[in-house]
Amino acid sequence: MVNIKLEITQNISGRDLEILYKREKDPRVKERLLMVTHTKEGHTTREVSKIVRKSYVSVSKWINRFNKNGIEGLKNIPKSGKPPKMGNEQFQRLKMDLKESPTKYGYKEPFWTPKLLKIHIRQHYIVGYTERHVQRLFHKFGYVLIKPRPMHYRRDPSQKGEFSEALKKTPRVWARMDTDHRG
Repeated sequence: MVNIKLEITQNISGRDLEILYKREKDPRVKERLLMVTHTKEGHTTREVSKIVRKSYVSVSKWINRFNKNGIEGLKNIPKSGKPPKMGNEQFQRLKMDLKESPTKYGYKEPFWTPKLLKIHIRQHYIVGYTERHVQRLFHKFGYVLIKPRPMHYRRDPSQKGEFSEALKKTPRVWARMDTDHRG
């Protein structure tokens, strides 16, 4: 097992590293600053890896990134991910569409459902989404799924079977909730 002793090539004092450590809010960057501080104090990569409980390869990577880019090298690089199928302008238009009744757009149903919104998006925005993703869009726009109850479930035990059958036939509706009432 070889002990690799990396040097900090950035012109920074131990005191400055300590100040940066105390001011840093991101816990990952704080941990990496700790790696740099221990290395600055003269510890080997293996010793630092035991102290911070990370692999020596990881410690070496972060020390090298700090030497190359300074404190910015210790921050996470943003990951792009898959780009959305619709642009911001289209999302805003869709949000406005949801505020209107589906009947305004020629649909027979009085309320928006995932199936209906999926069809609407396909016809008006020429984008295909799964029904599950359409549910995520409802949540993104601040809607929650509610199901109206025609009568209270504790009303009469003899009517419980009748009630459960009526409840199954009652349509579920997506309704916009105020931001204050989210759970």
